[in-house]
Amino acid sequence: GMAVSTLLLATFAVSLIELTVGTPLPESIIQEEASGSAVVLLTISEIKRSTIFSDDNDFLRRLAFVETRDGEDAMTYREGFHGGIWAVQESYYNMTKDVRNHPRIQSKLLSVQEAFGIDWVTTEWSDLRKPFYSGLAARLFIFLAPEKVPPAREIQEQAEFWVQYYSTEGKQSDFVQPATGLQG
Repeated sequence: GMAVSTLLLATFAVSLIELTVGTPLPESIIQEEASGSAVVLLTISEIKRSTIFSDDNDFLRRLAFVETRDGEDAMTYREGFHGGIWAVQESYYNMTKDVRNHPRIQSKLLSVQEAFGIDWVTTEWSDLRKPFYSGLAARLFIFLAPEKVPPAREIQEQAEFWVQYYSTEGKQSDFVQPATGLQG
């Protein structure tokens, strides 16, 4: 009768919504100012699971630790800086939304919309206080780099990549030492 058809309709509506927004993200990685290795690893696994990007060769994992010690550094969520765990500079973040000057980002942003239900161009830098948004912004920015991330075993080369394209004032040793000691 009526109750069954209403229930069927409601079920159909829910499955339609899930189709358009993808699977909901775990609460821990969209909670503002969350930190820790579990949050970092879960963020990275969600990004990988989407298959939007090619393998980053452990760079995203190392980057979170090098930049903010997985968000445990006291400076991570300081006032006036919204880069989050991956310490994404505002200018880097703005580049990830700038489809006109970076047309190849367009297909990635469409995939982000499909996989996560996030309309990236309408996000704000302050959204990066949520770990998932910070990690995704970092990955989008790395995608825009003119060269690929060096292989995981080449920590020295990854450190050069970091200095060249990501860090604002870091030296290679600032990357190599923490990245080498990082487990998991």
